[in-house]
Amino acid sequence: MNLMWRITKDLVEPEAGMAESVRYNKKYAGTMRKFRMYDDDGELMYEGEGNCLDHEHGYGFEPLDDFGMPNAGCTEIHWHNPEKGEDVWELL
Repeated sequence: MNLMWRITKDLVEPEAGMAESVRYNKKYAGTMRKFRMYDDDGELMYEGEGNCLDHEHGYGFEPLDDFGMPNAGCTEIHWHNPEKGEDVWELL
């Protein structure tokens, strides 16, 4: 499985531009699911998209581990679950 993700909105440094994982490949853009990363105060720091949510194999923390935690101290990642509703975000 090619695990890919990218940041689409940076609320920490909005002028800095978007960060992309080296794993991101536009070819898989149609399979992406949205995520949000929060710090320990519950502040939204980043929004993004990725295909790395896979509970069965323990995937889903890659954006948090690779980018959110080291760059802004993010402690939570919430993945959008469109199957459960338009505004349903699940904490991983």
